[in-house]
Amino acid sequence: MTSRFDVMVVMPVYNEQDGIAQVIADWLKVQEQLGIRLQLLVLDDGSRDRTAAVLDALPTDPRLTIVHKPNSGHGPTILAGYHRAVADAEWVFQTDSDDEIPASQFAELWAAREGVDGVFGYRVGRQQSLPRAFVSGVARLLLGGNRPGRVRDPNCPFRLMRASVLREAIAQIPPDTFAPNVLLAWYFQTVCTIASEPCRAQPRPHGAPALSDLKVLRRGVTSFWQLRAYRRQHRR
Repeated sequence: MTSRFDVMVVMPVYNEQDGIAQVIADWLKVQEQLGIRLQLLVLDDGSRDRTAAVLDALPTDPRLTIVHKPNSGHGPTILAGYHRAVADAEWVFQTDSDDEIPASQFAELWAAREGVDGVFGYRVGRQQSLPRAFVSGVARLLLGGNRPGRVRDPNCPFRLMRASVLREAIAQIPPDTFAPNVLLAWYFQTVCTIASEPCRAQPRPHGAPALSDLKVLRRGVTSFWQLRAYRRQHRR
């Protein structure tokens, strides 16, 4: 059976009232440039600012699906999007809504998909605090560092995954997982052939990160335990 879309872009959104309209416009422009069957799935994770109102004021577009949901956090929102996307698309792409990695860089990952089941971006030139850099570094070491065939940036929100593989990968991920992308990075590099592509990161033009550095450290510990449990499940 042919999928309805070539790719579904899963984008969680939280408190991005100032920039979300432009980010969505940029993604719809990507669809026009590439001429592919692209569907943009925007999941508003219970934003407390005017994000919901901005989204609802956007012109109706068949390439855009907007979902408003109660706040559950970044990871659970991504998982909800993944479960929806794998049913309708051949490929699933995940990106964040803060414009750290512009939509214009999607074409490079899309072009690298031939012969692989996943294309994982890794951020170049990213500016981040010491605690965030520490958590990212530990995650990279747990997945094997920068060796060939490994995901170089395990939680990078710029990744293209074959839906048939992603469907199997998320089947055993609990819905409340903090950083499912780290677990998925391990799964894809373990069972599939993957490619890596550099992504030029830029400072977010609007707003601030949803989590403080202290919460990032605490949630990082939680994420490491969740990764350990997920790996054990697949090694039985």
